[in-house]
Amino acid sequence: RALGARRRAALPRRWAGNQPLPDFDSMGSKPAAPEPLPDFQSMGAAPEVRPEALPLQPKAKLKTEMDDLARDISTLRKKEGLKQEDEGGIGEFAKGAFVKILLADFFVVLAFLGWFIVGLLQKYGGGAESPILDSFRANFETLVQPALGLLMGGTLLGGALEKINGNDDN
Repeated sequence: RALGARRRAALPRRWAGNQPLPDFDSMGSKPAAPEPLPDFQSMGAAPEVRPEALPLQPKAKLKTEMDDLARDISTLRKKEGLKQEDEGGIGEFAKGAFVKILLADFFVVLAFLGWFIVGLLQKYGGGAESPILDSFRANFETLVQPALGLLMGGTLLGGALEKINGNDDN
């Protein structure tokens, strides 16, 4: 109990609104007096600001910044000897067409795989006869094998071209 009483005595008292503030002279310094708030009602409305009175318009500032950026890019390209890329060149068109053909062929090969799996399920799950698997075998050399060859050859060719151009991530 004596320890608890000592703790209570060491804590500062809280002042309520009706109690007087402590004597700051005895503490060493006085707090600064608060500044009075301005009378906003007597000030009236703020003056109107016209856009042409501003020193620099935001659009004009953006335009000058974009011009500076374009100038910096052109000087950097001149310094490093980089040529500007042609948009829509024949090389980019050929590359895009090659990728689209390989993507379409990939989905065709997936469809052939589905055809084969359905034929296997019919043969080994439903009975000894499987017209689906028989039709897959009949069309394998004429349809499936060229599609697989195109997909594998295109993948190898694309990888080799990436390696030659130095665009390989590895």
